[in-house]
Amino acid sequence: MINSLRSKIAIGVTFIEAAFLLFLAVMVTSLVKDILHESLTTKAQISSQLFATMTTDAIVTYDVASLEAFVDVILQQPDIAYARVLGPNNNKVLAQSGTPAILSSSRNFNNSIDNVSDDIFDTYAEVIVDGQLFGRVELGIQTNTIATSIYEIQTVVAGVAFTEIIFVSITSFIFGGYLIRQLTQLRVSAENVTTKLNSGEKITDKINTFDNDKEISVVGEAFNELIDALNKQTRRTKKFQRELFELNESLEEQIVNRTSMLKKSNGKLQEINKSLKETQTQLGQAEKMASVGQLAAGVAHEINNPIGFVKSNVESLQGYNDSFAEIILSLQKFISSDDVFERRKLNQEIQTLLSQHDIDFILEDSIELIKESKYGLERVSDIIAGMKAFSRADDDNKQWFNINNCIETTLKMVSNQLKYHCEINTELDQSIPNIEINVGKIIQVLTNLLVNAGQAIVENGKIAVKSSMNNGFVEIAITDNGSGISKENLTQLFDPFFTTKPEGEGTGLGLSISFNIIREHGGEILVNSELGVGTCFTIRLPENSVCLLTDVPPNVSLASI
Repeated sequence: MINSLRSKIAIGVTFIEAAFLLFLAVMVTSLVKDILHESLTTKAQISSQLFATMTTDAIVTYDVASLEAFVDVILQQPDIAYARVLGPNNNKVLAQSGTPAILSSSRNFNNSIDNVSDDIFDTYAEVIVDGQLFGRVELGIQTNTIATSIYEIQTVVAGVAFTEIIFVSITSFIFGGYLIRQLTQLRVSAENVTTKLNSGEKITDKINTFDNDKEISVVGEAFNELIDALNKQTRRTKKFQRELFELNESLEEQIVNRTSMLKKSNGKLQEINKSLKETQTQLGQAEKMASVGQLAAGVAHEINNPIGFVKSNVESLQGYNDSFAEIILSLQKFISSDDVFERRKLNQEIQTLLSQHDIDFILEDSIELIKESKYGLERVSDIIAGMKAFSRADDDNKQWFNINNCIETTLKMVSNQLKYHCEINTELDQSIPNIEINVGKIIQVLTNLLVNAGQAIVENGKIAVKSSMNNGFVEIAITDNGSGISKENLTQLFDPFFTTKPEGEGTGLGLSISFNIIREHGGEILVNSELGVGTCFTIRLPENSVCLLTDVPPNVSLASI
């Protein structure tokens, strides 16, 4: 029986059909699985990127309300299990939506659907603007639909294969030739299905079934069901693509609207910033005028003293000049006379005048008076030069200058406010190099700190001013033994309008402006204080702008500014 041709045909056809159906089932299932997996992966990537694009503006502006709205919108899409928006360090959730069980569980992001273990494909996209990471968005897409589709396809394929094998094994003995023709038709149809499935076209190559060939009809119907299932899945895939396209258009429209809103907000911010800058300039000028008011009386007193003794010396020199004039007149008469007796008389008169006016004392005292007057005028010149430099604090120009000269000039200007109740000690490092600074603004800072130190001292106080080099910085330390500053006030010491002085005695802008001036120079102001002990302010200016020009003298006079 087995050696018969029919048996061989039946057995051979049965094995061939079984092998072919197995190959077809594996190929179709694998192809469908790959297409569905690729479709899901593409959908996940596009959805996460679109979601990141949609939420970029809201993340940058920290618009939590908009983020929550966007999360709710994205969650309305089919198969989206959850959506989440995280902050820059991924440690703060800005907005999220989904079932509590999914949101509370830890998520492992998937590169492939093969790595999915919980029926949810997890993906994310980072929000980067101008190279800076502002946060990221996370999405979870359900895979159970795909798994169900694959299972249905596998079930159909398995059923078809099993039915076909049984059918072939029973009927091939009788209808071998007919079966071979049907199998040929099935193979051709399968190849067409594979080709169209790979190209994404609709599958129309179904097998014709006949009522009088029920076994073959079953195989054909099963195959046609497989084609219907594939067409159905293809339509779903195209539907997903169309929905993604529509979502993309919606997101682009929202992005345009958000961009327009941001431009309007940016314009308002620029106007506010311009107004703030104008206000800051006015406040700085007000503080400068307040400092000028504080210095005015002291500077007037400092100028009045040398002017007073210069005036007194000039009056004395005027008297000495009258004496010289009288003696010189007698000498002229003596020189022009040829009469011996008259010359004797004039000589006696000259001797009397020399003795009467004490010419030796006049000569010696005149030299001292001139030295004192010269010193007084130099003092006045130094004070005026300091005020001239202070008045140029609004000038943004910088120049190479030695910080010790700024300290000495400032001490001369504020001397009258400090010398009556404070002892001032200076320790200036003469090896400090010139650095590029705005002289007027640095003098304004030193003036604020020295005046504040003097106001913190009631009587018998000490103020120490020290300059030095420290790790590439020029440092100026101003230390007083005044009342000190409490710890709670230290944290807001440089805030605008903050002051510990009684009302009417301070604007609260001096230290704030000083802080900004030093920051403009790339430096910093450090403060160390203890109540009842005193305060130390340390100004640190970078040495990286050290003057390297050999023709710049080590000490530049303020008179040259």
